Amino acid sequence: MKFKDFTGQRFGQWLVIKRIKPAGRAMHCTYWECLCDCGLTKQVSSDSLKRGRSNCSCVQRRNMIGRKFYMWTVLDGPFKPEYGNNLAWLCRCECGYEGTVIGTNLRTGGSKGCGCLNTNRIMQVATKHGLSKTLEYALFTAAKSRARKNGIPFNLDLSDIVIPEFCPVLGIPMIKAIGKHTSNSPSLDKIIVKLGYVKGNVWVISNRANTIKTNATVEEIELLAAALRNKIGGNHVQALYQLAG
Repeated sequence: MKFKDFTGQRFGQWLVIKRIKPAGRAMHCTYWECLCDCGLTKQVSSDSLKRGRSNCSCVQRRNMIGRKFYMWTVLDGPFKPEYGNNLAWLCRCECGYEGTVIGTNLRTGGSKGCGCLNTNRIMQVATKHGLSKTLEYALFTAAKSRARKNGIPFNLDLSDIVIPEFCPVLGIPMIKAIGKHTSNSPSLDKIIVKLGYVKGNVWVISNRANTIKTNATVEEIELLAAALRNKIGGNHVQALYQLAG
């Protein structure tokens, strides 16, 4: 069969520049370096050119920019992510947050927004039940914000924030006042720090107890150690580590 030179020919948006032999490609296929009208180049086989089965990413770009997927609106892209082969897109959530989202997650609904929808639902529930102005809610939202900022695990519900009458470490009375921080103020503490804000790994203790690591008497440290031994005794700590993977 006589070899057919495609050099200089056009196939849709592709202009064939030259024949190439790319590494890792099937030896029985002929490949060409092609230039798209948008300026990008790509390696395309003879069969794909003739059958019109190869598109530049600019075609996908035109089809994606401006489209809305649940709460996301596509702004720009595509981009090659640091890991994996799926293309990512710059998107804006309805709340105004902007971030990159994998195209597959957009199209399948794997990502419907930045997470603000869940936060809004929590706020609606808290408002409905009169909890939005409580100290429990303030501790919950502050922990969620810290977790998001520092990239640490968070899967708490508002019901996980329980403020006792007395500090379980030092025995001092808790003073529940929003916006006013004293030694007796309730503070949400991670029992095992590296596990993050996850169910079973948090308790509410006094602000004094939470800062005791850097400023405490020997007697207070002994009280803290005894309380922690009681809190993570038995199989509790092993269960938490299994939960964390």
